[in-house]
Amino acid sequence: MSISNDEIENVSVNQIKKAIKRGAILLDIRAKEDYNALHIENAINIP
Repeated sequence: MSISNDEIENVSVNQIKKAIKRGAILLDIRAKEDYNALHIENAINIP
């Protein structure tokens, strides 16, 4: 399965924080070092 750029929606950090407050789960797939350096509160890191 491939995803084209027109299928990807950019969202702001504020939009993500609001979604998390409503029960959304944010998966952060960056390297552990990047996640540890800075991440959105309650994000789950899965490198």
